[in-house]
Amino acid sequence: MKNRNRVYYEIGIVLLLIILLVANVIYHGGQKEGFHLDEMNSYTHVGNTKYLKVWYDQEGDTYLNKWHDVSYFEDFLIIDDEEAFDLKGAWELAYENDAHPPLYYAMLDAVTSLFFRNQFTKWSGIFTNLIFFTLSLITLYLLSKRLFCGRMLPSLVTVGIYGASVGGVSSVTYLRMYMMLTFFSLVLIYLNIILVENVFGESKENLGAKNGKLAIWIYALIFLTIMLGSITQYYLSNIRFFHMWSIPDMVFKTEKMDVCSYIWNNRMYVGFGMYCIVSGFPKRFIK
Repeated sequence: MKNRNRVYYEIGIVLLLIILLVANVIYHGGQKEGFHLDEMNSYTHVGNTKYLKVWYDQEGDTYLNKWHDVSYFEDFLIIDDEEAFDLKGAWELAYENDAHPPLYYAMLDAVTSLFFRNQFTKWSGIFTNLIFFTLSLITLYLLSKRLFCGRMLPSLVTVGIYGASVGGVSSVTYLRMYMMLTFFSLVLIYLNIILVENVFGESKENLGAKNGKLAIWIYALIFLTIMLGSITQYYLSNIRFFHMWSIPDMVFKTEKMDVCSYIWNNRMYVGFGMYCIVSGFPKRFIK
């Protein structure tokens, strides 16, 4: 009963901290004025999935040497009822024309279609990033508890510092895919730590059926995270490469075969990530 109360207490404290950090981000989001060019690209890729750019000729309607009122440009920024949930169109448009993978645009399209239809507002992009900001805070707390040997206070401090930092807030208010990238990166690190702690370093006799099943789940989740992260932002492959930091520690703590197996699996992960990148690379770079 005492342990259960402690768990409830910890969950309550973490939720309170997350609520405060989300409220802080919402406040700063309310102060946001104007959009960076790249942020406008986010909206043009989901607001109109028929044409690549606002200045391209549309069917039966040329762009140059002609006056266009505000409705012409709103058509490229607003998702109306007919365009709602055109995830395939947003995906294909990004694949055909943009310099970034398409998953973020599909996510932004889904959120905008669900909550912000028929209006152009910064809050559609902020709300999309807030989802992954919240998930990142939860993942960061779990990751910190691993690194701080289960201690709650330093883990809370870590989450608080990141969530209130300029980098954390800017990743939400800058309406691009970098908050999604942060989430997938944290998940990848967290899974990597679980893999090293619970799977590698155990002899076959001590590994047992429980850890054997855990290994299968961890491998599956790592592949899924790499796939989703690689079609969010290409930088995830760089992060995967630097996960090799675990090797020096494993040399002194585990058997040689474990180190070789870990290196081999990392090579497989990097290769799989590169495959996802190449298969989803914008066509304009490989024509």
